[in-house]
Amino acid sequence: MRIYADCIPCLFTVRFRDVVRLFRGEEERLEAMLAVLRMVYEEASRGRLSAPRIATRVFRWLKRVSGVDDPYLDVKRAADRAMLEAYPRLRERLLSMPGLDALRMALGISALGNLLDVGVASHNPPGPGELLARAESGELLGDVEEAVGLLSRPGLRVLMVLDNAGEAVLDRLVADVLRERFGSRVVAVVKTGSFQNDETVRDAEYSRLGESFDAVIGSGSDAASIFLEEASPELLRELRGCDLIVSKGMANYEYLTDVEPELGKTIIYVLAAKCRPIALDVGAELGKPCIRVHYASKPG
Repeated sequence: MRIYADCIPCLFTVRFRDVVRLFRGEEERLEAMLAVLRMVYEEASRGRLSAPRIATRVFRWLKRVSGVDDPYLDVKRAADRAMLEAYPRLRERLLSMPGLDALRMALGISALGNLLDVGVASHNPPGPGELLARAESGELLGDVEEAVGLLSRPGLRVLMVLDNAGEAVLDRLVADVLRERFGSRVVAVVKTGSFQNDETVRDAEYSRLGESFDAVIGSGSDAASIFLEEASPELLRELRGCDLIVSKGMANYEYLTDVEPELGKTIIYVLAAKCRPIALDVGAELGKPCIRVHYASKPG
């Protein structure tokens, strides 16, 4: 994905929020903010304008200098608790529906779950009630029928690259439908270390991902996406062996669209476009859940 000018102020704003969250003294905050400016400038001047890579570098630095290993742990726990309360009812409803309808609705709920994101400057995540009300509406744009057709093939090996906490609980619904209705093997990838409010290996136990996925593996790092040079052996093995990838969220979309030729896999991108650059790139309205299918090669 190409970089847009809008990405730079968004990166600054989100990281400055982190500075306020992690530092108390005004002098410390000022020094940290200046350091963030320098890091972004360095990356830009070297021509490395990749939003996920810049965000990763700065967030790692903030964790190191603040001594706080998981700055959004409280945010993640609250999101997971709220979605865990809703999960049993949603699962029961989905598994009472015909298979294709259940898959279509599960994908819509999963895409709406991507709104539970604190990493976009202009975006305010919805409360659980608002999110679930929208989930019931079946709102979903883009390559929906293509995705349903691809995923409904029996016995697939599906790799789901997850994103935010809370959202990950709703992603369980996709895995439930795929496994119980279509006999798929579904593996979830979460962060090994903390990045913003993204789901980690430690969070996965709290959100009970293992009850819905055949396996839950760590990415190998705390990067914004599954940077291949940092990927764990388990992740590399699953990337080679899967039939297709379901990618959640904007950072994964930004990174994976750049490495699609290297992966050689069909990727189903499931996300909500929460900023103008992503909305332009995927051709969706701001705040709307959508699906985009990128084929490893032209179908047929």
